[in-house]
Amino acid sequence: MKSLDAEGRASTTESAQRYRLIHFWAAYDATSRAANVVWDHYFAGKAQTAIDYQAISLDTDDAVWSQTISLDQVDQEDQRYIAPTERSRYMASAGLLDGLHTYLVDDHGVVVAVDPTPSELANYH
Repeated sequence: MKSLDAEGRASTTESAQRYRLIHFWAAYDATSRAANVVWDHYFAGKAQTAIDYQAISLDTDDAVWSQTISLDQVDQEDQRYIAPTERSRYMASAGLLDGLHTYLVDDHGVVVAVDPTPSELANYH
């Protein structure tokens, strides 16, 4: 995307589109837990990408969460734990009442993909 200066001329620098992949998971949900490991390995293998990764656990017990990320050997820098008091609010606002999902969000906060696969992310690099 090219930006224009105050006089309407195209800028010589282009800003790259940035994305964030937000993966909601829980230790009690085998599918989302396995996907957390897949996404962690996917992003660990990428030196630099236009996509930032954030995993958000909706486990009800932080000890279970801590033990799970340790057992699964995922990068703790990309993992977040939501307190049980915030869990219901997150689930409702993120559309997770029927199951856990992964969202690809652009830098304007628009969801551009729901439950994408690693191969589908190639369209966004």
